Amino acid sequence: MNHCYPKTPFSDHNIVHFFERQFSKSGIDFKQIEQWLTIPPRFTTLRVNTSRKNVDEAIEQLKVIFANKCRRLSNTHYSISKHPIISDLIIIEVEGGFKCREVLPEGKEVIVDLRCGQSVLRGAEIYAAGVVGAPNSLKSDDKVAVFVDIDGKCLRGWKRRYEGRKVFLGNGVSFVSRRDLFSDCPNKGLAIELTDCLYPCPSLYGSKGALFYPQNLPSALCVHVLNPQPGEFVLDMCAAPGGKATHIATLMKGKGQLIAIDKSEARVSVMRDNFEKLGVEEGVKILSFDATLLLNESSENIPLKKCSFDKILVDAPCSGLGQRPQLTRDITIKALQSYPVTQKLLLKVAERLLKPGGILVYSTCSFTLHENEEVVDYILTNCPNLELKPQYPHLGGTGLKGDHKLTTEQLNLLQRFTNFDSYSVNDDTIGFFIAKFEKKLA
Repeated sequence: MNHCYPKTPFSDHNIVHFFERQFSKSGIDFKQIEQWLTIPPRFTTLRVNTSRKNVDEAIEQLKVIFANKCRRLSNTHYSISKHPIISDLIIIEVEGGFKCREVLPEGKEVIVDLRCGQSVLRGAEIYAAGVVGAPNSLKSDDKVAVFVDIDGKCLRGWKRRYEGRKVFLGNGVSFVSRRDLFSDCPNKGLAIELTDCLYPCPSLYGSKGALFYPQNLPSALCVHVLNPQPGEFVLDMCAAPGGKATHIATLMKGKGQLIAIDKSEARVSVMRDNFEKLGVEEGVKILSFDATLLLNESSENIPLKKCSFDKILVDAPCSGLGQRPQLTRDITIKALQSYPVTQKLLLKVAERLLKPGGILVYSTCSFTLHENEEVVDYILTNCPNLELKPQYPHLGGTGLKGDHKLTTEQLNLLQRFTNFDSYSVNDDTIGFFIAKFEKKLA
């Protein structure tokens, strides 16, 4: 049995060696990135829907919500403040420091799946759907010790002590019995209230809705780098589930037009719900379509023309390897190398849709050079009408050296969030990358 917190999410030595070689060219010890990936960021950030209230009013409302409804880790105190540069972002920080607590398992063993477990480390509540194992004797109000099955091998409904690889997350109190969890009509609500956890990230229970949108700092930042303005014609090519798209719409204040596209019908449905919930649907057209085909004959019913958009965001499908925390991650070199193919195609389509003088922002939530600097190098070579431009705000690090031809000047124009040895609000976030292009005037 291994209850130890992992030091790397990767079990495949080939992928580790691949990254070690890649990052050694930038003078970075990949072991530090590995461990950084397994732990949650120190800060929790919320974007304020400024179409409803200003940030100062939202902070006061959030403090009331935390005082009345934030039940997790009642002995932990949080400070809530406005980000000094990103005007619509709220920072929630643990007072007195942020570190892995020395917590020992107490109570009946409950097993949750990987998605639930990683979310719990960022402050999420434990809902019934995330619980895969619990003893026959589990009753409401029982003390429980929560573990996450990091290999995905615990069968749903497991009742004995689980002997597979698992990581202890914290202790809590059950709201439900085993029958509630695994009957023919299982409970779908909250299952467990954590009272102590390895990492004291705040619960956002009760703080979601029309006013707040949980969003990592770089995700909010890249929309400000795009800087959409009222009256502009803007395209979000990979928009679902709508975090960045609803942010764009908020900044445009219902003036101009935003076209938000995603090829997944299910994700588009979620995006529509988010626009409706936040109340920023005015001037927005949502389409379910493969953005790589926007200029093909099959797109004749899609009302998009070449050289028509003022601003385009390509938050491209990616490996997601920058997400934190990741307790385990299985990915092959072949799978990793498949993402740049789509990313490059999306950017080439975006270049044709962009007006001369227009702005194109490319972003990923990945730390790999394959998906970031090397994609930028390819686009600059194959789309000579695009050139890199300075970003504002520029809060992250700069691009990394590697197997590409980007100059130091060009690397300095890129934003990369992989600063694993800093604990400031601008650094201790997920892995992320942003590039800003401008299309040259004819």
